[in-house]
Amino acid sequence: MRVRRASLESAQRQLNALEARSDPAVLAEARRIVEARAGRIGRSPALRDENDLALEELLREVVRAQRIILDELRAEGNVPDELLRRVERELDLDELRL
Repeated sequence: MRVRRASLESAQRQLNALEARSDPAVLAEARRIVEARAGRIGRSPALRDENDLALEELLREVVRAQRIILDELRAEGNVPDELLRRVERELDLDELRL
């Protein structure tokens, strides 16, 4: 947990350093992501509220739907394998973050 916290604190410092040369909308989204990750550190699953659990389940369903579409695109054969693998990897990482 200490390593994750240090990593996220470093991310927040870097965002502060990039503030002057970054698009405000992009910076705001990056801050939102970092803050969401920071909020999950050290939280016991038993302490999570119903909204957290509902959001997690909703996002899992979204990932499942995306995987179904990828399978359909793979079956059609119109998308390069490298691109499919890259998108699958992104979904894997999204799922791990839940």
